[in-house]
Amino acid sequence: MLEMTNDNADNAMPIVFEKARLNVFNLAGFAIVAMINVAGGAIVWTNLNRDVAEIRDAQQDRATVSDRNFADIRAQIQPIPQLRFQQDQQAVQIAELKAQMAALLERFGTKLDTLNDSVNSVRTEVRVLAQEVRSNAEKKAHPTGFTP
Repeated sequence: MLEMTNDNADNAMPIVFEKARLNVFNLAGFAIVAMINVAGGAIVWTNLNRDVAEIRDAQQDRATVSDRNFADIRAQIQPIPQLRFQQDQQAVQIAELKAQMAALLERFGTKLDTLNDSVNSVRTEVRVLAQEVRSNAEKKAHPTGFTP
């Protein structure tokens, strides 16, 4: 049979790292990688600055539009106090007109009452006169002794 022995320490191979030697090609490669990283960072930085500038321009445009809209709203709202004053004046004028109309209707009503009373008195007089005419007609309708 095979015997297993633990003699790894005897058979172990030491790991040896080779020290890298710096030469011009390695330095040039590091420089190129560094420049590419710097260029990438510059591109990202430029894109971010452009995005920020676009956002600021959009904010300024929105602010301008909002200011214009607020100015339009203010222009529309500005005559409201004057309209309220005019409305109050018109309410006063309407109240005065109502008072004048009430006075006119009262005078007209009294005139109509007077006219109605006059018409009634004329009607009464006409009835009285009509009654007298009838009674006179009846008296003349009876033959008297002087008729031939």
